[in-house]
Amino acid sequence: MKKKYDLLIKNGSVVMDSGVVKTDIIIKDGKIAGLLVDACSDEAEKVIDAQELLVMPGLIDSHVHINEPGRESWEGFETGSKSAAAGGITTFIDMPLNSSPCTVTKEALAAKVEAGERNSLIDFALWAGAAPDNKTHIDDLHTGGVAAFKSFLSNSGLEEFKEINDDEFVTIL
Repeated sequence: MKKKYDLLIKNGSVVMDSGVVKTDIIIKDGKIAGLLVDACSDEAEKVIDAQELLVMPGLIDSHVHINEPGRESWEGFETGSKSAAAGGITTFIDMPLNSSPCTVTKEALAAKVEAGERNSLIDFALWAGAAPDNKTHIDDLHTGGVAAFKSFLSNSGLEEFKEINDDEFVTIL
């Protein structure tokens, strides 16, 4: 017989916006389905006893450098996401440089998304680059789902991700 819940986290000290509360968390279909006091363990497929543990929401790291595709030996989605998860990060937002190619075109974005979907163990989003050489790609990157754009006002050190000078700044945005 199918159980009512997929997961029950019992006896945890749960960090809420109102403070720390001793409660049980029930999970159904990968989402929090409710908070209960003394939830019945028989109703869950899996039970985790969080007695003496602090249970808190996952954290978001909005500035990481996952160098995949192209420079996985520096840090790829698999190793980067494993490290992040070990530290309580459940979502990261990857910066647009250090990959090869940098995330400054629709094609580079597609390659980055494919690598992330294949290799990341946690949720991710992507920054894209706004540079003088990719003005025509900004709309495609935006509609492709990037979370934000990064620009350099000084030399980035990368040929494919040039800085924006004062005369170009307004025309890109």
